[in-house]
Amino acid sequence: MRLNALSLLDQIVLVLLDEEPRHGFGVAAAIAADEALSMAISVHRPLIYRSIDRLHAAGLVEPARTEPGERGAPRTVWRTTAAGRDASLAWLGTTVPHPRDARLELLVTLALATGAR
Repeated sequence: MRLNALSLLDQIVLVLLDEEPRHGFGVAAAIAADEALSMAISVHRPLIYRSIDRLHAAGLVEPARTEPGERGAPRTVWRTTAAGRDASLAWLGTTVPHPRDARLELLVTLALATGAR
């Protein structure tokens, strides 16, 4: 069973928010900018915002501040809670529970754990 029953995308978003507070667009940009991570996974921005909503509902992230949007509504910048930080670190240190998930999760965790972070 996955830690906190979160999806792989939820775990990725949680780790990226634990690295530094970001808004959803910032998470998408971080995934795209990381060569190893972007080779492992490609995600549309609406899925990132849904993931942030799930993480918030689970008490793993919280709003840090709002910033003016470049072309519209203000953006909420999110940060991890203490529980979110613990979950992020725990996930990076766990093994893959099922062989079918091994390749993708291994690529993602290696990219997140060993990147220029």
